Amino acid sequence: MNPNNNPSPEERQRIVSDIVAKAFTPKPPTEDERILGKAIAATRRIRDQYMPVVAAHGFPDKKLHGMMIGKAFLEEFHTWPKDELVYLCCVIHTDALIEKMR
Repeated sequence: MNPNNNPSPEERQRIVSDIVAKAFTPKPPTEDERILGKAIAATRRIRDQYMPVVAAHGFPDKKLHGMMIGKAFLEEFHTWPKDELVYLCCVIHTDALIEKMR
């Protein structure tokens, strides 16, 4: 830096580059975010699979519709590690309980 506390053009460029690099460098997701991201991706795949049927007024039997979607979720989550399933279950039940308490 020069004597009057203003950075030189080179220093200024380096500072700006460092700030921009830090601001736009994605942080790796936490374990919680990774698990929830997997669950959201699974839900989107299942939704995309069954949405055309619903849009075409398919599944007039709500119970059958629920069973088909439930089966798809069972197939999706069958390969998940137990710890991830327990975490996801806790998140879902916590959210449901908080919603009922409000």
